[in-house]
Amino acid sequence: MFTLINLLGFIVIVRLDLVKCKESLTVAYIGTHTGPAGEKDGERVSGAMPLALDTINNDSSILENYTLNYLFADNEDNALISVEAVTELWAQGAIAFFGPEDFCKTEARVAAAWNLPMLSHKCDDPSVSDKAMYPTFARTHSPGSLTARSLVALMEYYQWRKFTIITEQVDVYRRTADFLAQLASNMTILNQEGFPGPYLSFFHKADLIRAIDSTYVRTRIYVVLASKRAFIDFARVFHNMTNIDKKSYVLISVQESLIYNPEENLKPLFTDLETGNLGQKNESVMAYSRVLQLVLSPPTNPNYEAWKDNVRTYLYMPPFNMRPLDDFQIRIGYKQQISIFAAYLYDAVFVYARALNEVILRGDSPRNGTAIFEGIAGRSYHSIIGNDVYIDEHGDAQSNLSVVALRPYNNTFGYGLQTVGQFFLRDGISGSVEFHERIRIYEEVPVDEPICGFYNERCQPTPDYTTEIVVGVLGGLVLIILLVTAVLYR
Repeated sequence: MFTLINLLGFIVIVRLDLVKCKESLTVAYIGTHTGPAGEKDGERVSGAMPLALDTINNDSSILENYTLNYLFADNEDNALISVEAVTELWAQGAIAFFGPEDFCKTEARVAAAWNLPMLSHKCDDPSVSDKAMYPTFARTHSPGSLTARSLVALMEYYQWRKFTIITEQVDVYRRTADFLAQLASNMTILNQEGFPGPYLSFFHKADLIRAIDSTYVRTRIYVVLASKRAFIDFARVFHNMTNIDKKSYVLISVQESLIYNPEENLKPLFTDLETGNLGQKNESVMAYSRVLQLVLSPPTNPNYEAWKDNVRTYLYMPPFNMRPLDDFQIRIGYKQQISIFAAYLYDAVFVYARALNEVILRGDSPRNGTAIFEGIAGRSYHSIIGNDVYIDEHGDAQSNLSVVALRPYNNTFGYGLQTVGQFFLRDGISGSVEFHERIRIYEEVPVDEPICGFYNERCQPTPDYTTEIVVGVLGGLVLIILLVTAVLYR
């Protein structure tokens, strides 16, 4: 071959750089598939991880000269096993971590010690927002504390500057209440009351009555931070209070685990919470007549359902190996539920890949966690659900929320929860949000304080001294007459 080439006078130059093989980088995913009794979220989420990696690896415009493969560990819904999994996966060569599901504080600190990035799709702990302690941690799951921004934006829109906070005594709701109090520094929190949690109707309904009794006189706007079950009971108890003019009140609720669905979101209104049976009480529905409820905005991606089908497909493959559907499940059209956290996990992988590519292109190490975090924080990304999401300087994603309210609806009772407005980023940079009303809710917006004050103190009748003046004058005349009579008589 060499002789032939020389004889022909050709020079063959092999350009190895044109056929360069992509380098493979290893990341880790820690989910929850086993543990204490009950279905784990990993069974509704994990397929999003390999789906995201396959999509990225097949698109060189996302990550030019590298491919990503992953290692998987099940933390078994156990905090210690979760930490152990992080260290074992690191020892196997992982340079980034996705998860862990539900646990993140200790794991994020460990990742920071190695200067490796960790992106969580399901972590609500507020501690990890401290970048002095957790400089390489970011999340696509919005912590409950950031919901307070939307609450403030809603109240500012309707010019409600005085309100009461009612909190179920569970960490996630307490954290949201604390952050709301900080953000509302230029507003007036009239009362702060709590009731036991996790809430159970049979045991704790009396605590709701007590919270209402102690606050209703001195408030008109309630912000109730509680579980779906607790808030439905709160609305019903409030509706049944006979000593309250309910038309002048507003009950605001936050249910971030709910994606707005006109049919599914109607069911809780018709359900008896103690028995779980569908009730037929119009009164239960009308308890929502004063409610504004914040829920996750519905997906705007027209291919979202097809995407969920792809997530399901990966759930039945290694390493997850979920049990295949049986014949009966197939006949009835059963599908494994896919959680919103699957979208958060998928987004997390893409957010990481974008930042990783930028770090590599400027000549930095793909193992530089702080550099990758800098490429994530203070930026927006387009979520698989179709919305733009902002990640702030603390690495926390801002939820995309809508407001639903009871509106006329074509069903048995003539009413249902319908979207009346949505929150949007003001500029995509600061993370501040504003509320846009799509459907006019109020003919006359309720006020946060009666014109005359909560105790009618501004409308006390002007004192009328007419009687006292007349009596005084008459008394004076009588006295003069008596004095004159006495002088004449003498």
